Parts: sequence; C-alpha cells; structure tokens
Amino acid sequence: MKFSLWLGITLLTTLSLTAQTPPVSVFSATGGVDGPVYAVKIQPDGSLVIGGQFSSVNGVPRQNLARLKSDGTLDPTFLAGEMTGVNGTVYAIALQPDGGIVVGGLFSLAAENPRMNLARFSANGALDPALGASIAPNGKVLTLALTPSGDLILGGEFSEVGSQPRRNLAALSREGALKSAFAGSINGTINKLALTPVAAIIAVGEFPGTGTRSANIATLDQP
Repeated sequence: MKFSLWLGITLLTTLSLTAQTPPVSVFSATGGVDGPVYAVKIQPDGSLVIGGQFSSVNGVPRQNLARLKSDGTLDPTFLAGEMTGVNGTVYAIALQPDGGIVVGGLFSLAAENPRMNLARFSANGALDPALGASIAPNGKVLTLALTPSGDLILGGEFSEVGSQPRRNLAALSREGALKSAFAGSINGTINKLALTPVAAIIAVGEFPGTGTRSANIATLDQP
C-alpha cells in the first residue's frame, strides 16, 4: 500500500514538472542572429519581423532586417539579398494594417535607395517609393506607434522631419505626409511610445520636467 502511494505521488510529481517545463525554443537549433536585435513584431500569420544591428540570420546574409517563419526558420522570400535591408541600425518596427512594414533607426540607405532613418517595406519586401524619401528625420528614430486612424507616430533623437522643426516627436498621416501636431515636441530623447484606449500617447525617455509635464514621462493627445 505504501509502495503504491509512493509510486502514485512520484508519477503525479513527474507529470506536474513535465507540464510546467517550457518547450524547447524553436529558435534554439536554427543558428540565431549574429548581432543585437532591438525590435520585433509578430505578423498575423505568426511570422516575426526583426530589426537590429546584424549581418546574418541563421547563417544567411541579412542586412539589419529579416523575417522568420513561425517555426523559427528564415523566410527566404523577404529581403533575400545582402543589400536589400538597411545600411544601419534598426531600433523600431511598426506593422500597418495593409501589410506595410515601417522601420525606424539610424541609417541612410534602404534597399540601396536613399532613406534617412525611416523606411517602409511592403509585405513581400519591396521598398515603398514614397515614405521616407522626403520625410527624413535628421536623427535616430527609436520608437514607432500607429494610431487607430492610421497615423504613424515616431519618437527618438531628432530636431527635424522633412526639413520641418520637430523635436524628438512627430506624426505622419496614413499617406506619409508630415502633420502639424507636435510642433513644440519634447526637449529630450523619447525611447518608447504607447497608445492608451482613450486616444492619448504615452511617451517615455530622458527629458526634463516642465510646469505642466513630469520628467521622463509625458501624456499627449493623439493627432
């Protein structure tokens, strides 16, 4: 009787531990990324778009931007060439409802075309000929957010967007035009943006407080 009870407890403990043990990562045997990854977004089909400062993924050349299938293997159809990504660091990625992939960072070329720190790729990896060609932030884009209306909010370390004054925070329309919002902006680095359910934007980073705004965290109205 004691043996049966001990055996039952042992089996239950083993099953419990087994159930709690996380599965082996699907990425553990694929080779990984040869440099830091700063941004990741999950597409509706489970694929992962990653950006950072790297030159290969799973041993295959990729220039700071790549897409992985849900099983952890590299998507060979997306940016399938050594120079089809961007020539600098990707810090932020935003996925648009139409499948567009917007990337922000510190770079001057995207798919070997002039793009200053902001670029948009289609779902199949083709570079958007419009976004980013003239709307060029003159410094790092560290974070991106999409509003329900389709506006693109960018934050980081810059003083101009499209040759217009925008200090570290800017808004672009769905079509990619610079909006008048945030002309005053924030006097310091914006590291991350988040949207609230009540149509507000939370910006966090390294910036001083003012008479109406706390240091390093701010709430702003969506444009």
